[in-house]
Amino acid sequence: MGTVTADKVGANAVNTTWVGDHDSGKGWIEFPQSGVSVRRNGQREWGTVAADKAGLNGVNTKCVQGRDGGAGWIEFPAAGVNVFQGAGNRQWGTVAAGTADLDDLVTHRAQVKERLTLHGGLTVDDVLETQDGPPRLVVHGRLDAEGEVNAAGKVGVGGDLSVDGDVVVHGDVRPLRNLDVAGLVTACDLTVRDKLKTDHERFALVVHGESLFLGKLTANRLLSVRTGDAWVMHVNDDMVAIQGDLRVHGAFRSDS
Repeated sequence: MGTVTADKVGANAVNTTWVGDHDSGKGWIEFPQSGVSVRRNGQREWGTVAADKAGLNGVNTKCVQGRDGGAGWIEFPAAGVNVFQGAGNRQWGTVAAGTADLDDLVTHRAQVKERLTLHGGLTVDDVLETQDGPPRLVVHGRLDAEGEVNAAGKVGVGGDLSVDGDVVVHGDVRPLRNLDVAGLVTACDLTVRDKLKTDHERFALVVHGESLFLGKLTANRLLSVRTGDAWVMHVNDDMVAIQGDLRVHGAFRSDS
C-alpha cells in the first residue's frame, strides 16, 4: 500500500482501520466496532482528547479531574460518587452547591453556617425526636439547659423535676410526681389539689381539711375561727370575742 499526500481530499466516506502517525510514536485513532479509540506513543496506551465542546449522550469513565495535577477529582464507585482533593492520597474533598435536594443524608458530622430548616422531622437516635399532631419534642434521657428555658405554653413533667436555679413560668405548673425546689418559690397563686389554694374570691388562703401547726402561730392583727359561715371566736387587736359557750379545763386567770 502507498501513501497519498494532498492539500485537500474530497470524499463521501473514508474506510480505514486507523488514522494518525502510528509508526513514529505520535497519537493515532483507531475505529473498533464499538466506536473510536484514541491512542498514544505508537502503542495501545490511551491518549487524550482536547476539545472546546463535546456533545455526548453519556460518559462512561472511571474518574474525572481538573486540568492540572493539583485539581480535585471525582470517581464513580457502585455506591454513587466520591469527591477527593487534588493533593494527598484519596483525601475527601468539598462539594459546593447553592441547593442540594436529597432523600437521605448520612454523615459523621454536619456544620450549618446560617439557618437549618427541617420540613419533616428530626431524630437523634436514643437522644431526641420530633413528633407531629400536635408538634412536640421528645427527649430520651436527661436534658441539661445551661441557659434559660422559656415555655410560653404548658409544661408537663411525668417524673421528678429538680431545679437548682430560678424558674419563671407565666402559665400553670402541674408536676405529676415530685417537685423539689432548693430555693425560693414565688407564685401569684398556689393550688394544692384537695389541700389548699390561694385563688379565692373572699379569702387569701383556703385550707381543705385539718391543719397541724407544729410551731408557733402568729396573727399580727385578726384571727377568726368559723364553722361554715358562722364565727366562733374573733381576735381583733386587743380583744378576744367568743360566740357561744367557753369551757376551760384547768386554771383560768385574769389580770384585771
